[in-house]
Amino acid sequence: MTLRWSIKGRFVRVQVKSTMFLDRGGYTVTVRGWRGKYTGDPFDFVAAYLIPLDIWYILPVASFKMRATVGLYPKLKKSKYGRYKEAWHLLRGGAGDTVDRIEACAEEVLALGI
Repeated sequence: MTLRWSIKGRFVRVQVKSTMFLDRGGYTVTVRGWRGKYTGDPFDFVAAYLIPLDIWYILPVASFKMRATVGLYPKLKKSKYGRYKEAWHLLRGGAGDTVDRIEACAEEVLALGI
């Protein structure tokens, strides 16, 4: 699911993912579409939720560009994506900005007839 956050008229597109499967001390999140890699510029961030730990990662697209999956290791001190754990501030834009609207987009689901 993709959410669009409106911050003072500027939209931030967020792809929402979740996982509950622990593998070698980390959690893997798929950051590609069901037909392979996303094409174009479909979103700005991935919000990845680790279900068993109740932890969110807010990952800018630039942090995983050209990858199909991202490994998240919340217990590792020097984890590659550790700085994005609960990094909600990245979605706010500038200081004092507030989200004024959130929209869910389900184009992929509708295209599948689900």
